[in-house]
Amino acid sequence: MKLGGNIELEGFDSTEPAQLVVIKKIVGSNAKKIAEGIGAFENLTITLEEKTGDEVKLSGKITMNGATHEARASDKNLFFALNTVLSELTAKIKQL
Repeated sequence: MKLGGNIELEGFDSTEPAQLVVIKKIVGSNAKKIAEGIGAFENLTITLEEKTGDEVKLSGKITMNGATHEARASDKNLFFALNTVLSELTAKIKQL
């Protein structure tokens, strides 16, 4: 599902609607901070790879200035994993 022209969420189709609203806000807010603080990015994709009873696995990919950076995280809490992925992506593109 697209959140904007260059932000995409994959694998979140079975996520509860209330959680999905929060996920969209977190991703959108982080994307805005990246765009304003670091620079415009070409694409940001967050993928829910696996969700079991005990753990959730997420991956993220951001393309900026033609270079693609990836991050992965797993946690019992979906929001902690999402924060980890977004923080790692932000740290990687700050090094450019």
